[in-house]
Formats: sequence, structure tokens, C-alpha cells
Amino acid sequence: MNNLFRMIFCGLFLLVAQGVAASTQYADTIRFRFATVEEAQTLLGSDDAFTRGWSEFDIHSRLQKTTGTKAELIAFKQREVRAWTEQEKQLIWQDMLALNQIIRNEGYRLPLPDEVVLVKSTMKDEGSAGGYTQANWIALSDEWIKQANEKGRRTLLLHELSHILTRNSADYKKNLYAALGFSIAPNGMEYPAELLKTRISNPDIAAYDSYGPFTVKGGKVEQCAMYLYADRPYTGGIFFEYVKVAFVPYDKDMKAKRDADGKVIVYGMEDIEDFAQRVGKNTNYIIHPEEILAENFVLAFLDTPDVPTPALKERVRKVLFFR
Repeated sequence: MNNLFRMIFCGLFLLVAQGVAASTQYADTIRFRFATVEEAQTLLGSDDAFTRGWSEFDIHSRLQKTTGTKAELIAFKQREVRAWTEQEKQLIWQDMLALNQIIRNEGYRLPLPDEVVLVKSTMKDEGSAGGYTQANWIALSDEWIKQANEKGRRTLLLHELSHILTRNSADYKKNLYAALGFSIAPNGMEYPAELLKTRISNPDIAAYDSYGPFTVKGGKVEQCAMYLYADRPYTGGIFFEYVKVAFVPYDKDMKAKRDADGKVIVYGMEDIEDFAQRVGKNTNYIIHPEEILAENFVLAFLDTPDVPTPALKERVRKVLFFR
């Protein structure tokens, strides 16, 4: 009898444990927390895939000078942290409550982390962008916070939240990228060595592991990854002024294809015949599938009507009911 009881108990425990594990895969509540200046500086000083991948161009362009080191850039990023005001906290807290109400009204189930930490910065180290993400935190521009209206705040918060979600769940990321016709390489992809020196790193991209079919000049369909790189050495200004998008074709082993001289094949945007057909026309922010999808996530989350490519919005929307 004792043994039977143990077997039943263990079986029930396993079912409950599986249920708990399954429930942690999705959530219906965004939980923002505002970082102190000290915590934000610690986060900005952490070493991760983004900082380890900085190229020489990344460092120089973010410091906005033609020389510099990784340590200098980290110190610069930390100096640009600012303290949250109570008024700012209240505004963003109301935004969070409104977004959570939409989640519940729509029945979305999203792979949210336990909390999303918010960092306030001048963003001078990121080309004065409105925001970016790393790990489970979002950095937001102090100027954007001052100037944005309610719609602008919530749109940016949702865009950045999309990056948190793809970073937090491999299954969710796979499903979201599939809505755009992209695949995820389960074992990663070889990053083209030829692009490393002039690489422009994007903190929102947790891993360079996505590729999609594009028709290149001549009509051949290639499985291409999209990368950002600088088209010339850094001489001044912000890095956005140098951005070029590279389309690199890959073989079935996820190795970058090379030409007869052994050089990695790189196509430019002008070489892609069907880009708009592949990624839709819902946004002009088309530098990488991660950003294209973040923009479409906003449209899908808010169920924005009358978008140029409604089928893409609806495919993304289906992913928001994640299980």
C-alpha cells in the first residue's frame, strides 16, 4: 500500500511540476522596474555577447572619435546614465498598466521575464537612439522621455519589449521569425570574418542565427543572413550615417558561401529583387529581421488597422497567443 501511495504521489507531483514548468513559458503581465543610477551603471558595465562582439568601428563610432578602447566606451556609457524622476516613473507605470490591460483583453500569452528593468540614459553612446535592449533590461533616451506623447511612449516600449521576448524564448523567436519567412539555425551560423572589422553591432540582436530566402540578381534564390556593417572607415558623426545592410548567402551547413577567389559573397540591398515581397511594407525600419519584426509586433499587439501588408501583421498576431 505504501509503495502504491508513493507511485501515485510521485505521478501527481510530476504532473503538477510539468504544469508549473509549462505555465512559466508564458505570462500576461509586464513588470517594469526602474533602475537606480548605480544599478544602471552596473548593467552597462556588464560583459556579454554584445560587448564582446564590438568591432573597432563600434568602439570608435560610439565614442565619436577615431581612436579609443572598449574600456573607454564602457566608462562613457556609464557616465551617460541619468536618474528617473517620480513624474517619469508615474507616466511609464501608467503605460505599463494600459499595455497589461490590452494583453488581458486580447488574451495574449507572451514569454515575459519576471521583470523588465528600465534604464535612463542620454543615449549618446548609441547614436542618440530612442532605446535599446540587453538581457532583460531596456535603455531609454532621456530626451525621448521628455518629448514623447503617450502613443510614442507605448510604441517604443512595445518595440523594445519585442526584443526582450525573442531573447527570452527560443521557441517564441522561432515562431515569430517564421511569420516573416525566416528560419533560425539551431546550432548558430558562421559570422563572416570579412565583416568583423567594420561590423556595426546591434544590442537588440542577441544572436546572429537567422536567415531567409531572397531572390538575388539573375533570379537565383539564396538563403541569406542580414548583417550591418560600415561602408567606410570612421571619420566622425554617428554610426547610423555609415550603416549598410549585407545579405550573405549560406549553404546547408550554415557556412557562408564564397566566390571562386575564396571571398565571402556579399549582396547589397540593390542586389535583392524581392525584398519588399519577402518582408512586407509595414515599416521602413528594415535593417534586420529582428527590427522588422519588432515593428510588426507593435502593429499586431495594438491590432493597428489598415496596414500596407495586413497578412504579415496577422501572422505575427497569431504568435502573440504563445503556448
